[in-house]
Amino acid sequence: MRHRGHSLMEMVLSLTILGIVTVSVGSVALLAGQSEPEQDSAAATLVTDSRTLARIAEDLAMARYVIEQGPNAVTIVVADRTGDGLPDRVRYAWSGSAATPLTVQLNNESAVTLIKYVDQFQLTYDLDQRVTTIPGSPGTPGPEVLIASYEDTGGSGRFDIKSDEFVAQSLTPALSPGAAGFQPTRIEVYGEASGNTDGEALVEVRDESSGEPGSAVYASGTLLETNTPDPFDWVNTDLTDTDTVPEGQAITLMVSYVSGSGRVNRLRTNTTGGGTLLSTTDGGSNWSADTGASLCYRLYGYEMTGGSGFDVTREHVTGIQVSLQSTADDNTPMTRTARLEQAPEVLTGFWDAEFDASPSNHDLNNDGSTDWVYNGGSGEIPADHLTGGAWAAPQPGWSAMVDAPTRRPR
Repeated sequence: MRHRGHSLMEMVLSLTILGIVTVSVGSVALLAGQSEPEQDSAAATLVTDSRTLARIAEDLAMARYVIEQGPNAVTIVVADRTGDGLPDRVRYAWSGSAATPLTVQLNNESAVTLIKYVDQFQLTYDLDQRVTTIPGSPGTPGPEVLIASYEDTGGSGRFDIKSDEFVAQSLTPALSPGAAGFQPTRIEVYGEASGNTDGEALVEVRDESSGEPGSAVYASGTLLETNTPDPFDWVNTDLTDTDTVPEGQAITLMVSYVSGSGRVNRLRTNTTGGGTLLSTTDGGSNWSADTGASLCYRLYGYEMTGGSGFDVTREHVTGIQVSLQSTADDNTPMTRTARLEQAPEVLTGFWDAEFDASPSNHDLNNDGSTDWVYNGGSGEIPADHLTGGAWAAPQPGWSAMVDAPTRRPR
């Protein structure tokens, strides 16, 4: 059986139809390709810029501190991102020259390029200045001087120190002009022994709280009955464990029972002393005041003269306006403002030492060197000297040196 072939006319018609179809498919593919934006197209650039701005604004809003605030670079301290439980440092930076990259850097890791070609990355800061008054240091002690006294021993008043019966003198010392405070060194009282030899009393310089001896002890010493004269005379008690009493601080000179039989000391008082004499008959649970009366005493100490207080102006960032334009973007720069609700402080450096482990192994500010070193030695701070997040120096030879003051030691 013979098959019939195609005529010339049929073949020409088929080729013509095939050509039309091929051209149509090619046109559709071309149009589809033109409708998909290339990587460097204006639309893609706008998307990249917008996403980058959003990322930067989100990071800035979580800043705990700002340690660099330049027009083209910013460095912030944020909460832990690396899983080590410590704060981390994030830096966004641009060189300031056209067609150079915008980068981000985490701690000391290599900077990562966010946008390869950038013509503008501008940062503008909203700052809030806050003034803090720093009190002056107590300064340097001078020679021992008489801080306060009442020396009229001619009266007949007396107070017997017994197991539940204590006495205290309330006063506010008048220091020399310029003195920031004083360190108590010794107290003399006008006393008389009881005839026994086993008595012991405690002499303290305390603060005054609500008209009574307070809980803060600035200095203390022991008054032994064997050292007390008979009859009445001045007897001295040297004070130890002294702290500085600030200028203007009301204090009490308290004499209390420690041990011994009967009365362990008898002290001279004067009902016309012009002060306030405090006494208790229940071991200090309740105190009564005798206004106008006074214990006969002499209080000695070192007056402290030193620096006066000063004001420190701290800057806090409340907002950062970020302006960004890629090289491929012919439009105006994109701008976004990050609101920093925590108002982080502007610092020149940041350290955050946790003393749950030896800080001599830490580089918490990521500057390439350990923040703490053992002064006069080498190695780590022993673990048994670290308790509850605190470091206790076991002897005077131990001390610590730090790059700069820690921002938030615990």
